[in-house]
Amino acid sequence: MRLVGLVLAFLAFTGWTLSIVAQLGFPALASLLSENGHAQQILVDLVIAVAVAWVWLVPDARALGMNPWPYVIATPVTGCIAVLAFLIHRELVLRRSVSGGASPAAAAR
Repeated sequence: MRLVGLVLAFLAFTGWTLSIVAQLGFPALASLLSENGHAQQILVDLVIAVAVAWVWLVPDARALGMNPWPYVIATPVTGCIAVLAFLIHRELVLRRSVSGGASPAAAAR
């Protein structure tokens, strides 16, 4: 059930994001950030949230035998889309380890 929720969130958020970028483009975002203090605050909040995610993501990915760097590198460009993609990949790795006979705890080592 968790995988379904993650995939739905990923697809919905990615689709919404792509539609906004296609409609308004990146120059609109730059303009908004240069003119609006609320937008700047939201950007700083997102940067802090992503940094917190990285602090967890990198060691967790390594513990599961995953390469964290594609997600870390993609995050500044795609934001939470990369973090959601990591969570989906993580869930698939955990499921594969359970179906392969290993326990989730063993997969997390």
